[in-house]
Amino acid sequence: PPTALNVSASSTSASLSWTENGIAGDWQIENLTTGVLYSQSPNPGTISGLAANTSYQVRVRSICGVGDTSLWSAQTGFTTPCVPYTAPYTESFNTAPIDACASQSALLGGPWVLGAPGIGWNTACGPAPADHTNNGGFYISNDMSGTDAGVVYQLPDVDVAGLTTPLLNFYHYMCGVPQSQNELFVEAWDGSAWSLVSLVNTGTGAWETYGFDLTGFTFGTIARI
Repeated sequence: PPTALNVSASSTSASLSWTENGIAGDWQIENLTTGVLYSQSPNPGTISGLAANTSYQVRVRSICGVGDTSLWSAQTGFTTPCVPYTAPYTESFNTAPIDACASQSALLGGPWVLGAPGIGWNTACGPAPADHTNNGGFYISNDMSGTDAGVVYQLPDVDVAGLTTPLLNFYHYMCGVPQSQNELFVEAWDGSAWSLVSLVNTGTGAWETYGFDLTGFTFGTIARI
């Protein structure tokens, strides 16, 4: 059977490539999640009609001749990304849960929590802050009193093609004085790597407003923060 099945997915389709271990020139791809069989596919091949933000399992086999196919390859799973939102886009964290098109990761510690505040707040510097946007009373917060490293909250992708100048604006609150462990790195994906937009390190014990020009920090028309 074919081996080394690799998948690269967009919101509605996926490109598959694999290693042929014989002399076949045609293959079949099966979407195990939907039950759809794509016959006589080239290598690489494409499957379409997929739903955004959905997980799929696929496999492939060689067509060796009429009525003669190889065993199926090992199945491979992938998840299609969300369709980017269109700017202007606002995330006010009104209600739970966190947007399914956002994502979180951490090297150590975390995570970001949706609530009011949703974490054990250090009352040594005052009570937990109230919501600053007059909506559902929620915001996301992260308890950085322990050991935290690389605690990431990634916003959904936003298509900024309709904007003259793409801007990122947000409110930020930090308890206490500026400390190295309480640094907020604002980063943008440029299509190949994450670039630093700015470093926020304030400890005023009040909501502060920040705004950043994202010109030069997008890939194509997409802002990924």
